[in-house]
Amino acid sequence: IFVLLDAFRQSSYEHEGISGSLETRFAWSYQRAATSMLATSVTTCLAFGGCAFSRIWDIRCFGVVNGFMVFFNYILVITWFPAALCVYEKHLKFCLPWCTPQLLSARCYGLVTGSKSSNQNDEIVKEKDWA
Repeated sequence: IFVLLDAFRQSSYEHEGISGSLETRFAWSYQRAATSMLATSVTTCLAFGGCAFSRIWDIRCFGVVNGFMVFFNYILVITWFPAALCVYEKHLKFCLPWCTPQLLSARCYGLVTGSKSSNQNDEIVKEKDWA
């Protein structure tokens, strides 16, 4: 997930031929991230699959279950996550500008430690450049 998300974020800084539209950004990001996502998923799946040859029943089950989990996670990451990323970028990005990890952690940090007031957190939200 992080590989594709990072490539998608990097695509906005590329030249106009790549960063010009959502389709070109997505195509560039997907092409850039697909091979590394496949390589990491296959090696992890095979490592867990190797546990299937263990004589210990618990380790065998652990390996088989987690091998399938990594495989199906890869399927979801190459199908569902890109679709969700495009929907977010096209429809939700400007509707939910406050929903970023940085701003949410700033609000939580202020509430937990008491070192920042809620007014200071609101200023952080207002100062954020949403464009």
